[in-house]
Amino acid sequence: MKKHILIELRAAVCVDEFKHGNDYMKDRINDYVIGLNSFFNQLDRSKDCDVVFVENICEGPEDLPQEVQNAIPEGTFMYVKKKNDYGKYNKGGGDIELWKDYLEQICEYEYFFHYEPRMRLDDPAFLQSFLETPRNLFCFEDNPHVPTVKTGYFGVKVSDFKEYVDGIDLDKFVGESTSIEQSMRSFFETKVTDFEPDVKYCTRRWYNEGYGSGYSKY
Repeated sequence: MKKHILIELRAAVCVDEFKHGNDYMKDRINDYVIGLNSFFNQLDRSKDCDVVFVENICEGPEDLPQEVQNAIPEGTFMYVKKKNDYGKYNKGGGDIELWKDYLEQICEYEYFFHYEPRMRLDDPAFLQSFLETPRNLFCFEDNPHVPTVKTGYFGVKVSDFKEYVDGIDLDKFVGESTSIEQSMRSFFETKVTDFEPDVKYCTRRWYNEGYGSGYSKY
């Protein structure tokens, strides 16, 4: 039986190790294992929600690294499909590409929560707020240049989300190097939406070529 809310855990686990290096891949897989464990350890499974793990690089669930498979609890739906025509040029375009691909399934729910489990969930308050009172919910992102929202985690009403996704021309979106953080803020400011200040709920790893990697709050 379908639930009221769909939680999407969006991943791109298996990037090209020949391009990025084996150590990078090990770090990436480890980040996902830690991130998935931190999310599921803090998710109240008594809430009226289903969870889907979505990945757009592997051919199918069996191609995911075993460590990642082991971190995904039973009862989690899997939507793993090699479909990254736009994502390799524009990360936000890749998100929208797969949302378009399985929008029919998303529309079986009333509300949708998106989360990127490569991050470690430090504070579940944002997630809990959405599950307690489902609604359009975003965090503003501190950006001195343009107004944006965080797209690593957000909650939406599916009818509004469908309108947003259906309205995107991916060729134009990618061709014009559109920022999904700007695009979603502009759209959801026209809807009834709760915007929170830039609170840091998660920790994520960053990479800088020539400087290695580190961690920052997000």
